[in-house]
Amino acid sequence: MLRFFDLVVKNHKVTGTRKLNLAEMALGDQSLSVICKIIKNNERFAELDISKNCFSNLGLKHLARVLQNHNRSIVHLSLGGNNI
Repeated sequence: MLRFFDLVVKNHKVTGTRKLNLAEMALGDQSLSVICKIIKNNERFAELDISKNCFSNLGLKHLARVLQNHNRSIVHLSLGGNNI
């Protein structure tokens, strides 16, 4: 999981964008829990694209709680193409 976190941080530093693009990476709910930890208290991302992965309803419910209760910076969320 640490390698995944490092990938996200590296992606942000290289692109310098406010968009976190993790589309089409065959990620599952375990990866989504790491994504939730990253964005929980992180205000640098305005867009989150996690489309075309393998997230389930359970994982996305956890994401919804994090976005509702902790993160106010994400204004655009792409979820299409998941197992929901």
